[in-house]
Amino acid sequence: MLHIIDTTGPGGAETIFTQLAAHSRTLGYRPIAIIRGPGWVQQELERLAIETHIIDCKGSFNLTFLRALINIIRKEQVQLIQSHLLGSAVYAGLAGLLTRTPVYATFHGLVDVSEKERLRWAKFLIIQLASTQVIAVTDQLREMLMSISTLSAKKVKVIPNGIDVGHYAKASNDALRRQLELPSSALLVGCLGNVRSAKNYNLAIETLAILREAGTDAHLVIAGDDKNALAERHREYAREKGMAEHITWLGFWRDAKGFLNGIDIFLLSSSSEGQPLAVTQAMATETPIVATRCGVEELVTHQKTALIAPPDDATQLASHIKQLADSPRLRAELTTAARREVQDHHSLGAMVNAYDAMYQSDHKRPANKGGLLERYFLLMADEYGGKKGYLRNFWHQLTGGLRNLGRLPDEIERVVFVCKGNVCRSAAAEYAFRNCCALPTASIGLDTDTGKAANPRIAHVARTMGMDMSGHLTTAKDDFIARSTDLFVCMEPIHVAQVKDTYKTRNVILLGLFGEPKRIYIHDPYASTDAYAQFCTNYICNAVRNLADRLDKRTVLSRATD
Repeated sequence: MLHIIDTTGPGGAETIFTQLAAHSRTLGYRPIAIIRGPGWVQQELERLAIETHIIDCKGSFNLTFLRALINIIRKEQVQLIQSHLLGSAVYAGLAGLLTRTPVYATFHGLVDVSEKERLRWAKFLIIQLASTQVIAVTDQLREMLMSISTLSAKKVKVIPNGIDVGHYAKASNDALRRQLELPSSALLVGCLGNVRSAKNYNLAIETLAILREAGTDAHLVIAGDDKNALAERHREYAREKGMAEHITWLGFWRDAKGFLNGIDIFLLSSSSEGQPLAVTQAMATETPIVATRCGVEELVTHQKTALIAPPDDATQLASHIKQLADSPRLRAELTTAARREVQDHHSLGAMVNAYDAMYQSDHKRPANKGGLLERYFLLMADEYGGKKGYLRNFWHQLTGGLRNLGRLPDEIERVVFVCKGNVCRSAAAEYAFRNCCALPTASIGLDTDTGKAANPRIAHVARTMGMDMSGHLTTAKDDFIARSTDLFVCMEPIHVAQVKDTYKTRNVILLGLFGEPKRIYIHDPYASTDAYAQFCTNYICNAVRNLADRLDKRTVLSRATD
């Protein structure tokens, strides 16, 4: 098994990378690692006796790196690739396609799926095409991945990161306090994580200032790589706040267990997180946790396993810290529950077993002998309706320019759903809208005759979703009397121009721009597979609910204005 990651320094994703590589040996694989340079990851791999190849990779697309990766896959007879983070997932995907090697791509944080990522759609198209499975470490990250239009929701599953709970145990440790020459009465608050913008350490500094202004003898200690310009700006901010002498920057700290056992309260001041390993470690060492609401809620629960404050709220963070400092009983309740939670759901064994079950399950599936394009179009048939549906989606994604067709007009008194035949898509949308919005609704077909029944297959799918379409009859565009306050909701861009020309209106939008993921084009399920008919109807109903929510909010805002 080949393990590959983008980064070389210490961190949560890097720790999981080295642990999974080491434990793949217990699953019966011979682990090989590829990294992009020397550093902490290399040292850990050497300590764990894992064969490691260092291949330099600079630039946005490095063909030399890709060629070297392919050569290693062939030379070492790699049977499975496990990648971590976005860049490695793309390179592993390309190499996997060219060598026909299964690829598993794990994502650890929201930075991997940022909308600001250059050519994000193209990178995830490669990942979609190449990966056997895409793994998110949290449900929130899974939802973000599922919102990417070129990645199939069926590919994404959640496997939470895990730690060796036995290694992280509660223990008395006053070495850190002695090193800092702090009295036993001082409150020692600790942050554990490399200095980067998402950690929001200025907020931790503000929290310390509030505590000290309120009379608490608090000291802040920050353990994490701080050799960058951002750390210098944090230090300058501490000086401006008069807190510099009450803060200790330890730099990278190898002994996370000793650090957590040496502080009184663990503080997470982040603005954004995936599944921070430091929080899991603090739970295992029974260190009281105070955190911002930054995505960590899937790990800890307010007033059950931690105290959680709103983002950027230093006052509330300080209040939570003071509450824990003053209540031994509350500390014991939270830390005991946190230890139990991490034992049950976030152990290293549980994580490794989940990966193993995934590998074993996928290896039992019959191999697809088709060519690359054939395999991809077969994969897309159930979610895009076939080659035509996929290519049209790809084309509209590439060209763009239609996203303004998601703007709602000011005055809406009726919602009219539009497709070609009015027996599948627009019919299902009309009945779904009736179930979730009080506004009048109708549906029409741009190329049909009035009086036809709904498509039996779509009607059957609708029944399984609680919608009775047995009374539906089609309406031809020439038999429909439009109103100036109608909102026309189309399934395809080509329908927009026809509606505007026929009814002389600008009140036209695309339903797919309210779906998840957004789609400019919703392919007709009339002649598709049963699986796509199910998927399409589900997608339309979800998009309709989102549209109805937007319309309800507009109604409330309009009434409030009036």
